[in-house]
Amino acid sequence: MTFTKQVKQIVRVSIVLLLISGLAVSADAETARSAGKPLRGWAVVGRNEWPAIGQALTLYPNVTSVVVRSRPATTAPGVTLTKGQATVGPIVLLAVGRAVGEVDGFEWWKVLVPARPNGTVGWVRSGDVTSRVITERIVIELSTNRLIFTVGGEVVIDEKVATGTGQTPTPTGLFAIKEFVPQKDPTGFLGPIALGLTGFSEVLYDYAGGQGTIALHGTSSPGKIGLKVSHGCIRLTNKSILRLAKRTGLGAPVEIVQKLSDLPSIRWSAPVVPE
Repeated sequence: MTFTKQVKQIVRVSIVLLLISGLAVSADAETARSAGKPLRGWAVVGRNEWPAIGQALTLYPNVTSVVVRSRPATTAPGVTLTKGQATVGPIVLLAVGRAVGEVDGFEWWKVLVPARPNGTVGWVRSGDVTSRVITERIVIELSTNRLIFTVGGEVVIDEKVATGTGQTPTPTGLFAIKEFVPQKDPTGFLGPIALGLTGFSEVLYDYAGGQGTIALHGTSSPGKIGLKVSHGCIRLTNKSILRLAKRTGLGAPVEIVQKLSDLPSIRWSAPVVPE
């Protein structure tokens, strides 16, 4: 095997094993520097900007990278998201609003950015992305360690999960699925697959070589389901994580709350629908 082939094989293995011990591990040095980088001075999603009940909107860049800016203006500070770098696979962004540009008159989508602090939002030009309405929703209630997954308002999964401990709690807020990472060993610690989220641990900033990304994943310890035992991730049984991965997709909103009774007060905004 040539040196080049060896390097390619190592990279492929690194990507497959991206999530270790429940938190993200970067596939290469560039990803390690960019994933989860704090965007200081950027706005944070407001509770009235959460997608309306029943549907959400995901955006797919028209090319392999897209610039997300701090304000709806081409002159505003921005970061470039590139396919296969900050996430595994394509870039998909959850839209939370829309506006006309401050100066240029372009139409812009307000999106959830996979960066610290949790809930950071930025802007992408509508002409740079393609939109799609989705009806998958995942809600996690931390007080009862319960996950509810619905499609078109119909409950598909409603069962217990494991969440973070008091020292490494699962963060609350609005997130989205940003990557699907199949695991080499389906019976290992993370189970058969991990669904990486746009959120990060609020206490772990450097864990297992990664940036402290949280995820939904399976488990090699099903007896701990229902307990608060993780480093911040949400653990499902292996059967359930496979069902979830089969029915949901990139960009699906994930709402993590202390109590389900919190939801009506923060999900009242009108649906964002493409023209």
